[in-house]
Amino acid sequence: MLGDFEFQRRAVVAEIAKAKAHFDAGHAEAAERALPWPKHSTEIKAQFPELWAEWGTLHNKICQRQADLYLQKNIPVEFQSLDPSIYPCPESLASALEFTPGPRDENGMELPGFKNGLLLHGPTGAGKTRAAFAVLSARLRSDYPDRQFRYVSAPVLKRQLADAARGGRSHAVLEDLLGDQYATLFIDDLSQARFTAAFAENLFELIDRIHREHVDVIVTVQTNGADLVRKWCAEDRDLMDTAQAIARRLREYCFAVRFTLPKQSKPSAVLPLHQSATDAANAHA
Repeated sequence: MLGDFEFQRRAVVAEIAKAKAHFDAGHAEAAERALPWPKHSTEIKAQFPELWAEWGTLHNKICQRQADLYLQKNIPVEFQSLDPSIYPCPESLASALEFTPGPRDENGMELPGFKNGLLLHGPTGAGKTRAAFAVLSARLRSDYPDRQFRYVSAPVLKRQLADAARGGRSHAVLEDLLGDQYATLFIDDLSQARFTAAFAENLFELIDRIHREHVDVIVTVQTNGADLVRKWCAEDRDLMDTAQAIARRLREYCFAVRFTLPKQSKPSAVLPLHQSATDAANAHA
């Protein structure tokens, strides 16, 4: 008579075989469903280490395939290439990729002296958006499905908040952006949206909650610090206090990386791609 562990071993063998068939046929989602975490994993790991290793290898392959499919679906085609030769500022890209959000205590709170956000700043065409997607890709490939991301450009965010405000639903937009604790929030071109009183109020609430709730965030802006505040308040000096408060929270929470264009060279091919996406968003702001 077969013992319980032998029955379990055969069950895991069957799961692996079924999942591998799906995976080899190019059906990563079906493979993932066919390979649930086996019961009594501690006992199986101890009694059948080679079987456990086979299971783990296949599980990692499935996660990587799923991560690739997720990235293909959620990153615009023009930003999917990771060829370093197309980045105008490779040193800044390297700094962004090296950044790791700070450690947290047992309650999920970040420890003093560490940064959890990433702020990429520099002129249009310097590769900030492409670098942000490269960072997100690296994080997701190393921690899928536990790590995903939400993307929104500032002009689109402003339009969403304005539309929601007319129906009294601004809070719902913020909850939608911040509701997934496993998703990194990517806010692109934050300096591009026109800074009005209503947008300033909603943006402050968003950034303040990111700060208080320890949300993983990546932000791109064309200018930083005092220059960003001046840009925001160029049309309305009464918004200075709010703009300064937002900039201060970004400074406290984010590790800043500066991007520059190569000297004595024309903007790279990234420039028109980035501009076309931004212009499309601005047209609806």
